[in-house]
Amino acid sequence: DVSTKLDSKNYRNWVSLGNVYQFFAQLKVEGAGDRAREAYNKAKALSPNDRTLDLLFANLSDASGDAAGAKTLVDQSIAGYPTIDAYVWLYQRDIAAKDYTTAESHLISAIQLDTTNVGLLTELGTLYFVQGKYSDAVPLFERSLAINRNQPATFAYLGVSYESSGKTDQATQVFDFLKQQLPDTAEKLISSVRTQKGGAVTPVIDTPVE
Repeated sequence: DVSTKLDSKNYRNWVSLGNVYQFFAQLKVEGAGDRAREAYNKAKALSPNDRTLDLLFANLSDASGDAAGAKTLVDQSIAGYPTIDAYVWLYQRDIAAKDYTTAESHLISAIQLDTTNVGLLTELGTLYFVQGKYSDAVPLFERSLAINRNQPATFAYLGVSYESSGKTDQATQVFDFLKQQLPDTAEKLISSVRTQKGGAVTPVIDTPVE
């Protein structure tokens, strides 16, 4: 409150104030949702093109129980200007609803905006992996690792995908590499990935919203 009074033209101050009230709104504090929306509206007036605010409004609607309204806000944001954050927001809700087909579509749309994003590539590969689509998962894990090899878990997913596709030589090479790099934990990591075959999908990426 003090910061917005001292610098009422700084939209980040209003965003921060809105985030505080949104936290209390999630705790069902009376009037907090309205105060959060008021602060976000102030921020939006100062920075109308900031798409991060669209997701904050959506989160506020979601917290108040209006899931459909929240999704509409994100869809409208994408129609105006698509962002990775917006597609990931939708993806996370798709996964929660076990709508894997739509989740895949939204994740692919996010990747099209940043084809070198290792987190997105690995996430899509993992989505395929847990559904048993190993031939689809392999090239995504390979692309992700070609960009950044410092991803032990992704190597484990790649190795188990090879193994599950009958490509035992490639799987052995990946597993041997992991054991050289992580002699104390590689076996545990590989076993953990194996247990996820055919399991539930749990998103590992978060929407980077303030």
